[in-house]
Order: sequence, then C-alpha cells, then structure tokens
Amino acid sequence: MSATGIPGADGPEIAVSIVICTYQRPELLGACLDSLIGQRVGDTSSGSAHEILVIDNSVLAEGRPVVEGRQAAFALRGVTLRHVVEERPCVSFARNRGVAEAAGALIAFIDDDERACDGWLERLLEPFHRLGDAVDIVSGEVEPDFGALSRPDWLADDMLQFFSCRWGRGSEP
Repeated sequence: MSATGIPGADGPEIAVSIVICTYQRPELLGACLDSLIGQRVGDTSSGSAHEILVIDNSVLAEGRPVVEGRQAAFALRGVTLRHVVEERPCVSFARNRGVAEAAGALIAFIDDDERACDGWLERLLEPFHRLGDAVDIVSGEVEPDFGALSRPDWLADDMLQFFSCRWGRGSEP
C-alpha cells in the first residue's frame, strides 16, 4: 500500500485524514466539503498532503453523488476525496470506520453540519508540528450549520466556546 493509503497509488505522504461522518444530509455535506476545498496542510514543499474521507452512515448512500461531483476539484489540489459507506447506524460506527480507513498519521473530524473556517487545518496541525508527540488532541474553529433550522435554544452564547464555534467572538481564535 502506498503512502496515500490506496493500494497501487503513488503520491505524497498523507499527514492528516479529515473524516466527515454524514447521514442523509447531502446539502449540508456539500457545504462542508466546499469549506474544505481551500484547506492546506501547511508548507506543501514538505511533500505531505491530506485526504478527506466521507463516511456515509446511510445504506442509501445519499452522500455518494455529492462526493463524486467534487472529486475532480479536490484532485486538482492534490487531495484525495473518498466516499465510504458504513451500514451500521450510529455515528460511533461511522467514526470508527473513518479511523480504520484513514491513511494519515493524524485524524481530524468535522461533522457534515459544520464549516471549516479559513486556515482551520493549518491551525489544527500547528501544535503537532511545533510540539510533536507532546500533543494528544486539539480542536479547531468551525461554523455550525443547522440547514433551514435556527440555532437550537439550548445552544446559549456562553456554550459556544465548548463547541469550537466562533459565534459571538471576533475573528481571532
């Protein structure tokens, strides 16, 4: 198996696998993927790259056409975008499948109802580059997307920081 985690594929080492779990929300998945198209690992001269795995937790695989419609755009940027169906319902099965499928040394999770903010991936990886094995986990700033629904009443302003949301804060992390 090559460094990309795909048998027979040659390419740069995969530094991080971005895992998106989705269930019957193709519109939200599309917006999430669109927020990831400009994300970078950092200095591309290092030869490292990232991949994106969409773990579809629906046997109907509504996410497949969304992924297939964007694969060429991601490929132009050197990013592998894969669709995997996990038939066992429950986000924990989907996340575990993402971990099993990941080729990257690091795994970044983002939900289909979130949007990665500009520089999300670089800022997420920076502590690992700077501190190495001293880092176990980090979180990155995202924008939640509730589709046509409004923000839930239970998600009060003082709770936003716990969900890595930037609502109510300035542009600085």
